[in-house]
Amino acid sequence: MDEIDAAAAGWLVVSADESMDWSGFIDWLDADPRHRKAYDAIALLDDSVVRSRTLLQQLLPPEKPPGALRRRLAWGSAAAAGIVGLAVAVAYHRGNDASPIASTYVAATGRIGTVEIADRARVSLAPGSRLSVARPGGGTMTFEGRGSFEILHDETRPLMIRVGAYEIRDIGTRFEIVSGDGMLRVAVTEGRVALRHVGGAVELGVGAGQMLTVPAPGAPVERAAIRVGAIDGWRRGVLVYDEMPLGLVVADISRYAARPIELDPAVKSRRFSGVIAPGSGAAMVAALTQLTGLHAQAHGNSILIGLRPGP
Repeated sequence: MDEIDAAAAGWLVVSADESMDWSGFIDWLDADPRHRKAYDAIALLDDSVVRSRTLLQQLLPPEKPPGALRRRLAWGSAAAAGIVGLAVAVAYHRGNDASPIASTYVAATGRIGTVEIADRARVSLAPGSRLSVARPGGGTMTFEGRGSFEILHDETRPLMIRVGAYEIRDIGTRFEIVSGDGMLRVAVTEGRVALRHVGGAVELGVGAGQMLTVPAPGAPVERAAIRVGAIDGWRRGVLVYDEMPLGLVVADISRYAARPIELDPAVKSRRFSGVIAPGSGAAMVAALTQLTGLHAQAHGNSILIGLRPGP
């Protein structure tokens, strides 16, 4: 390993620490194009090791694996124990009625969670996403993040999903929701859904092969066709974006990174098309800035992404 690779590995190790020197890291990335390339390669390798932990555990001696790798495998095993990457909280009635009022499911960082809701729905949650299901039978849900929904329609038991300032009503369907920072995208692969502003009287329907986008809080809803491969890529280990507002892209990265990443309001509605591999927050930020020409800098305990400063 040469000096650049060694430095890249060092930055990756400390990127999970709260004391991470983000200004120093970004300066190091910008100092030489080889730095960014080396860091991306190390981050992808690290992600592959974590994903392959079960196989590696079988290949390594069971008693004394190398120290650094042993720590990695132990972390992976602990995360996997969270019911397919889910943390679950259940609220109950008080008194003699011990039935649940609502359940909240949160996908752990770096993990995809799956929720089965009675005989009504199956929901896959991207890392860091949250789903709350009210009683009974999941008739009302509250969602934030990114998720894939498969719902069996039942006219006698309508199902409604609340996402920020909007409500989504199923009409028997498969669809994906991406939300964050007051923005929303709903992409339908099968059946139909209906979208309306909470408290509003006008409902906008959308069918298979189409998507609705709210590019900014309170902005008019936009309709467009879905491109093949533009949704559900995160379930296969890659984030694919098709004309996605940058505000939603950064919300995605923040959930994967489990650390605050801010975006300059001037570019929140700018559209982005491209592919970003899940990994450390630093690697994902580096990939986004490289693909968009934007600039990242330390901003308190978070990272601020925006236009490059002038000369």
